[in-house]
Amino acid sequence: MRKTLLCSILSVCCYVMAWGQPNSAISFRSLQTGHSAREAALGGRCLAGFDQDINLAVFTPSLLDSTMSTSLALNYVNYLADINFGYAAYVHKVKSLPLTLSGGIRYFSYGKFEETDQYFNTYGTYTAGDYAFQLGAGWQFDSNWTVGSNLKYIQANYAGYKAAAIATDLSVSYFNPKHLFAATLIVTDLGVVTKNISDEKTKLPTDIAIGFSKKLAKSPLRFNFVADNLTTWDLTYTDPNAKPEIDPLTGETKEVKQPSFGNKLFRHIYGGTEIVLTKSFHVRLGYNYRRRQELKLAEKPGTAGISWGFAFRISRFQFSYARVKYHLVSPSNHFTVSTNLSTFGKN
Repeated sequence: MRKTLLCSILSVCCYVMAWGQPNSAISFRSLQTGHSAREAALGGRCLAGFDQDINLAVFTPSLLDSTMSTSLALNYVNYLADINFGYAAYVHKVKSLPLTLSGGIRYFSYGKFEETDQYFNTYGTYTAGDYAFQLGAGWQFDSNWTVGSNLKYIQANYAGYKAAAIATDLSVSYFNPKHLFAATLIVTDLGVVTKNISDEKTKLPTDIAIGFSKKLAKSPLRFNFVADNLTTWDLTYTDPNAKPEIDPLTGETKEVKQPSFGNKLFRHIYGGTEIVLTKSFHVRLGYNYRRRQELKLAEKPGTAGISWGFAFRISRFQFSYARVKYHLVSPSNHFTVSTNLSTFGKN
């Protein structure tokens, strides 16, 4: 049973790698935006955190666990300029079935804009945003293995122009409590666009990612690594207008520098470290190589690509905060709060 299930999941992944082209997607890019404050602080995503965190399980359904039942999470991100996004999620264990279910609503708001004509006459304002409604289910079919899936309806609304899509996420996770090690393989946003804004064909940003988590037994350190965008090897950008330069001293021609193998490889990999000081207080630090290479200034790279955050518990509530540096002058602030409703009313 287990071998058959894993072979089926791997077959789906091979199909996606052959078919999926994430860079060809025109809309629904907000699906690739970071989720919780914890994930933001750790570099972008955390796929293998087996510690009953609803904020991870909602987007990686194989992490859903019965102990999360009646958990509620809210997230808000003050992104760049007037852009903001967030989500609300809830988890419930089905008593009559070996399933743990989740439900969530996500939004990504681009802000409010003035509607003008070519003569700068103003006719009012309009908004633009993406929205996703999702249902998920997780099933532990072995002492160390779990599988899960999300079903999503996605809608984009740009000044009255609408697009829609239906997608699914498929994930399988492994957890070894003896060695404090976890791993997850996930296929995200596998689906179809049911309505386009224009006549141009649009694809969802389908992706395959692998995540690992390792907690040191006698140390407060827990490491998290993710390799994503596995459907496309070369994520670098080469300027098509770039031309060879002539050295003014030697007269030699300097060819346009091509990205190295290591440059291409590390654009897929990022991660971070959690310092588990106590059960109620964690400190987090992350690094995203690709983000740094794409957004840093050559003259002053600063801390682009570096993220940090912390989490603490007060009474029945868990609070998380992250600060991510996308650019020299454009950091974003991530706020997440979660609780378990079943704890209310108890002493």
